[in-house]
Amino acid sequence: MWVCGAGYLSFLFIDGMMSRWLMKYTPQATLVRLFAINCICSYLTSQIMRFFNTPERPRMLLPSWILIVSLLTFAYHITQRKMKEREVWASMSVFTVASFITMIILLIETHLLTKPIRLAPGTLS
Repeated sequence: MWVCGAGYLSFLFIDGMMSRWLMKYTPQATLVRLFAINCICSYLTSQIMRFFNTPERPRMLLPSWILIVSLLTFAYHITQRKMKEREVWASMSVFTVASFITMIILLIETHLLTKPIRLAPGTLS
């Protein structure tokens, strides 16, 4: 879910940049800029994954993707200065929905993995 959110926010971010670039530059120059921004995003994603050491610690995938989505949301809001209310809602709804669903899943997992505490006979609870 966080990966899909990162993909959607990446699309919003790069689409906004492309729209701005097409107003100022030729289509060829815009393609070069799009290629460069995609390379930068790919490099930063791989560095975040390497920082969290996800190949050896798969439990760190969730925090790494949360950080990636946070950075994309921040980059989107910084680059889009004149955002409409609908665009703000779209970027923040990704974060809100993903956070809520992750919280529910982690609570269910915690509840299912913990064993109930059994008190010894004759003790007060």
